[in-house]
Amino acid sequence: KEQKNGYVFTVTLGGLSGGHSGADIHKYIPNAIHVMGRFLSELTCEYSVIDMFGGEKDNSIPVNATVRLLVNESDEAETAIRRVTDALQRLYGRSQKSMSFQIEKETQQTDQSVLQQEIQKRMVFLMNQLPDGVQCMSTQIPGLVETSLNLGIFSIEKDEAIYPLSLRSSVAYELEGLS
Repeated sequence: KEQKNGYVFTVTLGGLSGGHSGADIHKYIPNAIHVMGRFLSELTCEYSVIDMFGGEKDNSIPVNATVRLLVNESDEAETAIRRVTDALQRLYGRSQKSMSFQIEKETQQTDQSVLQQEIQKRMVFLMNQLPDGVQCMSTQIPGLVETSLNLGIFSIEKDEAIYPLSLRSSVAYELEGLS
């Protein structure tokens, strides 16, 4: 991490329907961590991540995620943040009626410890590209999810990213391939 000065924005996504990563994974329910990753990748203003957390348990499809950002220009950042959250609300809101974004901004500039830009790029890439959901359906039993994985928790704490994946498969060889 490195020290920077700027305005803090806290963006919280909540209200997704969630579910159990075994019983509901085939329903293609949006994962709050992936939605937040998309938010960060589509954000057009310059920002630095202070911290982030999402999900409740490694075996549940996350219903919420929060990121704290540090920006230089408060008004420009607020416009960019609202543009992306509004677009994501329109995209996912059709199936996720209770989905909402809350945006809080601090009015005073402050010094914060933030992720270095290269680490931040890797984190956003990881949030967007980690496989999640059904990986393989059974060819023997119609409708049976044979292999799946779930990104149930993601957090940035001090100098560490934590993102355990819940892996499931009825075929040992497939499970080994995921781990």
